[in-house]
Amino acid sequence: MRKKIRYIMAVVYMTAFLVACEGEKEAALFPLEKDIVYGKNMEAAEADASEGLQENTDFADEKVLVVHVCGAVKMPGVYELSYGSRSYDAVMAAGGFEADACEDYLNLARVLEDGMRLEIPTYAQVKAAREQGMLLLDDGTLSEGQTAQTGLININKADKALLCTLPGIGESRAESIIAYRQEHGEFQKKEDIMLVAGIKNGMYEKLESMITVGK
Repeated sequence: MRKKIRYIMAVVYMTAFLVACEGEKEAALFPLEKDIVYGKNMEAAEADASEGLQENTDFADEKVLVVHVCGAVKMPGVYELSYGSRSYDAVMAAGGFEADACEDYLNLARVLEDGMRLEIPTYAQVKAAREQGMLLLDDGTLSEGQTAQTGLININKADKALLCTLPGIGESRAESIIAYRQEHGEFQKKEDIMLVAGIKNGMYEKLESMITVGK
């Protein structure tokens, strides 16, 4: 009788042991839903952290420039703009033009430079400058080299900004004209401008009626 009881108990223990092992095996093959959710949450958190780090890195790499916008704008001040912004973008950041602004006087398509000052002139300022034979620059300063009587540009005195207002004269050619003056002295006659590299007969014909040597 005792042997029979011991045999039954052994079978019970063995069955319980096998059931426990089978449960562990199922748990390994089929994780609980809470474990699955937890794993997904961890993956999502890691992805968000990685994305946030990337956003911070992108923000750190984004370059800005600082410009001082003043004159005939509604909200003069210092503004931060992204690199590649134009003068028009700076004006819009400053609230737009005032009613008396000479909106089409400056080149609003000009690419801004860090630290520059952009001053929008009024109609009255532009008129006064022209009466003096001067040219208003983007920073509000006056440029010499234009005669009040004729409106002709004196190629012996005009600076780079004023020379660039001539047809076909960009920054590089304007610099070449100034370099020629510094090396050889003043031009003796208008035709001498063709001694500057890159200025030939065709271009001179376009310039002839707009320039003088002031003699």
